[in-house]
Amino acid sequence: MKIIQYAICALALTWGNVALAADQFSSSQGDALRPIIELGLYVGGDDLATVQFVGGTSETIETGGLVDFNVGFVKTTAPNQEIQFTIGYRFDGITAVNGTVDWSRTVLEGKYFFLDGRSRLGVGLTYHLSPDLEIDIAGFLPTVVSFDDALGFVGEWDYMFNNQGYFGLKYTIIDYETGGVSADGNSLGFLIGYIFP
Repeated sequence: MKIIQYAICALALTWGNVALAADQFSSSQGDALRPIIELGLYVGGDDLATVQFVGGTSETIETGGLVDFNVGFVKTTAPNQEIQFTIGYRFDGITAVNGTVDWSRTVLEGKYFFLDGRSRLGVGLTYHLSPDLEIDIAGFLPTVVSFDDALGFVGEWDYMFNNQGYFGLKYTIIDYETGGVSADGNSLGFLIGYIFP
């Protein structure tokens, strides 16, 4: 009878320890999952479209440009290591009195970061969906040049200027294709972001 009592006590203690460990693990993992917002400014890639203005000036849209806004989350996976997933919208455009030219795509990214002091160094994949060049000029039929979805690579360095805010540099290697024609979309970007606690 005492053996059964001892066994029940042992099971109760073991269950209590397992439950406590699971609760602590769940709590720590929950704390490690943090929302992120990010703004980027990019240059580089092939010249995709150039608009000449009446005054003799011109503007050019590059395949790697220009501005994007991203949201997502960061999750700690190990001491000084974390993963980051974001979805964003990158676009560039030229507006004239007689029309517009717009270049846009949706950007999905997954990166793995290594932390060293205030620095974050990350590598990962980027996937650009629905890259479209839209041309709407008076006197011409509106035209949309749709590129294939594209997979590329990214490398990123960030500097945390406090516990949540950061600025950084990101290099993207990617090509866009349409109708057998390829355009170099490689770009260098300046980032500023905020990781919520």
